[in-house]
Amino acid sequence: MKKRQTSKTHHVYAVSPFEPTTIALAVYVTRAKRVTDEMFIEAAKATADQVTDEQREKSLLFPPQSNVLETEVTTAERVAALVFERNLARVDKPKDISAWLRAMLYKPEYKDYRP
Repeated sequence: MKKRQTSKTHHVYAVSPFEPTTIALAVYVTRAKRVTDEMFIEAAKATADQVTDEQREKSLLFPPQSNVLETEVTTAERVAALVFERNLARVDKPKDISAWLRAMLYKPEYKDYRP
């Protein structure tokens, strides 16, 4: 008998636990004119594409939480690319969407002020 590991999702999430934040990030950085159903579909596909064959064999539905930031950023990149493709952006398309989006992320870097 094949041993399977299951992943859980909360009933509050419509499609994926990653989608709301990734779409918000893509919309924010592109200043999208509107949010479309197609953006949610692209986010779902982008998230699903990040689940490896090995993870699928274990019956996992989503990429592991241990890699949540990378998963969200990669998904947001795909949604941002769609925003540009559909001419919904209010900013110019950068040469490298990935680098551009990653440069806008908040980085919690704190100085040590202790004596």
